[in-house]
Amino acid sequence: SAWARKLRVAHRRRATFLVGELAELGQAEARQARELCEARAEEGEARFQHLQLIDALHRALAFSAGRAADEGEVAAEVAVLHRAAASSKSDLDRLRGEATEVGGECERSAAQRAARRASLEFELGCILGG
Repeated sequence: SAWARKLRVAHRRRATFLVGELAELGQAEARQARELCEARAEEGEARFQHLQLIDALHRALAFSAGRAADEGEVAAEVAVLHRAAASSKSDLDRLRGEATEVGGECERSAAQRAARRASLEFELGCILGG
C-alpha cells in the first residue's frame, strides 16, 4: 500500500540521517583525540625544554663551583638561566593546566557522545529491525 511505501521511505531517510549522525560523532571524537594529543605533546615539549634549562643551570653551577676566577660572569649566566628556568616552569604549568582542561573537556564530550551514540544506535536498530 501507499502508506507502507511512505513509511519505508521515511524509515530509509531516517536511517540514512542516523548513520550520518553516527559518522559525525566519530569524526568529532577523532578531532578531540587529536586536540588532546597536541596539548599533551606541547606539554611534553615544554617539560623537555624546562629540563634542558635546569640541566644547563646545574652545569653552570658545577662549573662555577670548580672555578674561582671570574665569578661575576658565571653568576650572571646562572642568573639568566635561573630566570629562563622560572619562565619555563610557568609556561610548563600553564600548558599542563591547558592539557588538563582539554582532557576534562574530552571526557565530558565523550560521555555526551556515548549517550548520543547509544540513542542513535537504538533508534537505528528499531528502524532496521522492524
